[in-house]
Amino acid sequence: MTKLINLLCISSEPQKSTEVLIRGLETKAWVQLLPPQVQAQNIDCNVLPEGPGVIIKSGGSSGAANHCLHTSKNLDLSAFATGQWLLDQGIDPKDCLILNPLPMHHMSGLMPWWRSGCWKAEHKWIPPTVMRDPIALEKECRFFLSEKKRPAVISVVPTQLERLVKHEIGLQWLKAFAVIWVGGAAISKSLENLARKNKLRLAPCYGTTETAAMITAIRPIDFLTGSSGCGSPLEDVEIDISNSNTLKVRTNRLAKYRLIHNKLEMICDKSGWWQSGDIAQLIHKTSSTELHLKGRIDNAINSGGETIYPEQIEMRLIKSIQKESLPVEELLISPIIDKEWGERLALIFRLESNGFIKKEDKIIALLKEICLQFPAHERPLFYLMCNKLRPNAAGKLERKRWRLWAQNQLLKSTEVPELKDRLNQIN
Repeated sequence: MTKLINLLCISSEPQKSTEVLIRGLETKAWVQLLPPQVQAQNIDCNVLPEGPGVIIKSGGSSGAANHCLHTSKNLDLSAFATGQWLLDQGIDPKDCLILNPLPMHHMSGLMPWWRSGCWKAEHKWIPPTVMRDPIALEKECRFFLSEKKRPAVISVVPTQLERLVKHEIGLQWLKAFAVIWVGGAAISKSLENLARKNKLRLAPCYGTTETAAMITAIRPIDFLTGSSGCGSPLEDVEIDISNSNTLKVRTNRLAKYRLIHNKLEMICDKSGWWQSGDIAQLIHKTSSTELHLKGRIDNAINSGGETIYPEQIEMRLIKSIQKESLPVEELLISPIIDKEWGERLALIFRLESNGFIKKEDKIIALLKEICLQFPAHERPLFYLMCNKLRPNAAGKLERKRWRLWAQNQLLKSTEVPELKDRLNQIN
């Protein structure tokens, strides 16, 4: 029987977690990486293929627990492809200092540590509490960034980047990096412009659990001269667009299987292509192909016969909110079922810590005024303030969770029977 090890990845004890992972892989086991305080998925070892490898939960759209199986070889191939990308930028991977602020139970946190082993480079974990405090962060990493004259690289999500850029010490800290990979979500235009103004060497990128992390990236030099999107494919990756306008990927490091309800499923077709859930556009240039994303197909909202990608509305809202200096820290567009329109929109938002100086109804009035500029089907019908609206450890807002929260809030607050009826249709 194939051996399985369940590993709770405690952010305060990453060294212990990596030691358990190494020992497990040495015994040819599959190691399931789990966030702290989460019950392990009950996996039947009889269905697992030969190891060693890791099992990581992926953000699928089926609603069922979706786990990707990656062999150690897949992770090696990913690390070597990223290393070659660095060489193309004139950076020797083995000379790098890798700082890692992302959780190990996500592919984005596992891979920086794995790369360090493949490249024979130095790696340092950054605790989440330190990452949220620019002053503590500067103290924690001062020696690594100033005393050791080597190129420093880091992977961050937009939420982390924005918090640091807005703080004087955090901004100076970011300037010490040779490469700042940014993934997990789109970067707002205002954040891009601020990063360019301060000459931050960003490398916006795209990757998934299924692809063992990054498969496209923008070169920092191209970002600084105005390139946007997610960049061009790494050397071991092919990309294309499917008939449904979603991104297709072919690479020899794709997860061969995903595990759903204790059954293994192939993730690619007979030709080796995996179809993602991201609506994409490819721009072909003389020497490269650039990837641009429009949104998730499973996030698409149908309102009044129009297909809406909430990510695009959110980006426009963020731009307007920043222009008007509104104290909105986080926001999310969520669907509410409607008999006439199919779906209508709810805007969930969280204010900055000092945002409560202004009354909630005044903020909502200002948000409504901004949204009047949008087409009718893109205007939110409901505006809900939520003090707990925050990204998860991977820097993403969990849309299903907040959609259910919005449903419950509206059921509590409204006395209109028809509205309650249609809200109850949301599952």
